[in-house]
Amino acid sequence: MNRAVCDYGQENKINSMGTTAAILAFGADQVYSCNLGDSRIYRVSPEGQIHQLSLDHVLGGGRFGKPPLTQYLGIPEESMGLEPTITAQEAVIGTRYLICSDGITDMLTDSEIAAVLAREVPVAETAELLVEQALQKGGRDNITVILCELAEQEQNWFRKLLSYFL
Repeated sequence: MNRAVCDYGQENKINSMGTTAAILAFGADQVYSCNLGDSRIYRVSPEGQIHQLSLDHVLGGGRFGKPPLTQYLGIPEESMGLEPTITAQEAVIGTRYLICSDGITDMLTDSEIAAVLAREVPVAETAELLVEQALQKGGRDNITVILCELAEQEQNWFRKLLSYFL
């Protein structure tokens, strides 16, 4: 992915081009998260506890505007190696995972995000509420929200039959 971003920038004569990345991968018993940059990944337990899984790859506290990124896709490999933050956690039914861009996290505090995620409303409605609140506070950047919830997989007749023999 990094090479593709770097190549695109070179081909189109763009001096400084990059993008953040926030990724979830779901295994049978584990959920893996990976990020570069300041797009965030949060886990919300079935009990409503929120935990940031991603690490903000930024310099300093940003006293004079937004702090620059230290990690992102688009860094030429000869300049610096990429060091994504990768975590693994147990897959627990009822857990929600939020991937969001800085269009959310620059507008809403962690406690405001947690308050929306703690509501017992469907996933689609929760995502809409996050976007609405970020827009109401000014929406100064692009807003991206991906919200999912781990649920029991319904067994079709074939899976039921297969589990009978296993």
